[in-house]
Amino acid sequence: MLYLTGQTLCRLMRRHQVTIRCLAQRLDLPMKRVRRRRQEGIADCHVARDWIEAITGQDPGRLHGPVHLQ
Repeated sequence: MLYLTGQTLCRLMRRHQVTIRCLAQRLDLPMKRVRRRRQEGIADCHVARDWIEAITGQDPGRLHGPVHLQ
C-alpha cells in the first residue's frame, strides 16, 4: 500500500484497539496531527509505512518497487 486514506487509518486503529492518545505517544506527535491524518489520510508511502508499524506493532515489510530519492 503506497498511501493510507483517513477511513482506512481509522479502521486500522479500531481493529488494533489503538487510541489517538496511544498512537500520538508511539509516534511522538501531537494528538492534533493524528486527528488531522485520520481526516485527510497519508499520501507519503514512507510515512504511511511508519504509521502502520506503530499501529500494528509489526513491520509491514519492504516497499513494492524501487525508491527514488530526490
